[in-house]
Amino acid sequence: MDSDGLGSAGYLFLRGAKFGEPADESKVPEFKEGFVSKLQELEVLLGKYPGPFAMGQNLSIVDVCYAPVLERFGANLPVFRGFSMRRNPDFPNVARWYAAMDALPAYRAVKSDDATHNTVVERLFGLPRPAGAVPEASLTTPEVLRQGSLEAGAKLVANHEAVVADVLKNAGLLEDADPQTELRVIVAVDAELRRLAQYLLTGAGGPPQSETGAATLAFVRDRLSSPRDMSAAAAEAFRAGADALRA
Repeated sequence: MDSDGLGSAGYLFLRGAKFGEPADESKVPEFKEGFVSKLQELEVLLGKYPGPFAMGQNLSIVDVCYAPVLERFGANLPVFRGFSMRRNPDFPNVARWYAAMDALPAYRAVKSDDATHNTVVERLFGLPRPAGAVPEASLTTPEVLRQGSLEAGAKLVANHEAVVADVLKNAGLLEDADPQTELRVIVAVDAELRRLAQYLLTGAGGPPQSETGAATLAFVRDRLSSPRDMSAAAAEAFRAGADALRA
């Protein structure tokens, strides 16, 4: 059993085709069967020794090799194929591995969040997100998510001017705007980002103050990439905060 074999089988299941070939949904059941077979091999491997990791109680290079593959599929397959990875009762050892990895602070600091993984799949492979697709529930604990919220708020404060400039340049809010409208947009964007930072740091907030504010929240929510901009837990908290303020 190797991570490359699992990765190749998972890619076929996810895309419905080999790399460079057009997707063929009629082959998805066959590809799913191949992936499940490889995942069962991993399930057996993870049950060989006492403990959640491949070699037992301690993290090893084997887990490090599998982590990128399993993290991507843990995000992608529930959304694009409706296939649970982290909580699948047919693979309890795999589920235990996910939980054990997520409990490691060093791993949480460098992993990506599900939204980033799924955005990459959409943009890189042009894979359409099925209507009504729901991401699998996060394994992030409330305490880790709270720490992530503080990290996200601090990052937003520290990079406030750059984020404002990015929104104004790339969100399309200033198209055909006259000077007076442009000033109102700048003020609204600045205020909305300050309000988001306050929410992330203190939990205080309310509905967007304007359509421009709502558009700002939507833009920065989807612009975020982890771990480029912040940790996975911080990104999760950031997106949740933007959604809460837009609701």
